[in-house]
Amino acid sequence: QRDFPCIYVYLYSIYISVKMTQARSEVKDLQREFQAEKEDLLDIIREQGKQIKILSLVVDSFIPEEERGSIEQHCAMDPASGEWSVAFPRITANYNSSFSF
Repeated sequence: QRDFPCIYVYLYSIYISVKMTQARSEVKDLQREFQAEKEDLLDIIREQGKQIKILSLVVDSFIPEEERGSIEQHCAMDPASGEWSVAFPRITANYNSSFSF
């Protein structure tokens, strides 16, 4: 009868040890997953930064600065599609008057 509490305490300590090991393993798995997602997001940010730089170069090279303000004033983003549109397409250089919707 005296040995029973000691065995119980020993088994309980083993149980706690196993649970702690499982919890640590899960934390490490989550940290690896979080790190992978973080690296993916950073890659996306870097790629978008490159795209912004090239598009800015094209805009700076081909659209006169005095025209940019006029175009920007007439631009709007459609929240449903996430696409930009120009309210008055005649102000853009690629406007084709014979084109109809």
